[in-house]
Amino acid sequence: MKKTTNTTVSYSELRTSKGTTIVIHDSRLHNPLKSRMYLFNTDRGEIIQYDKSIVGPKLFPLNEEDSLQAQDQYQQQWEKARNQFLGHDET
Repeated sequence: MKKTTNTTVSYSELRTSKGTTIVIHDSRLHNPLKSRMYLFNTDRGEIIQYDKSIVGPKLFPLNEEDSLQAQDQYQQQWEKARNQFLGHDET
């Protein structure tokens, strides 16, 4: 599958004391609170609101190869969650 560069969506690793998980950030999912951000948590399979001051320092961008692997693995799950979040019924 051919991949295109998409600057609005980024893949990162969230590192916490409980472990690491891949998260997806889409800058098009605006949060009215500037101190908050929405991330798709791949372990939980849902979009979650996070506090930027807490999560920001724990986010580490994936390199290109890992990002492409994450995109292959989580793209369908992510798109379904995003459509539900935005109120689109595209199953």
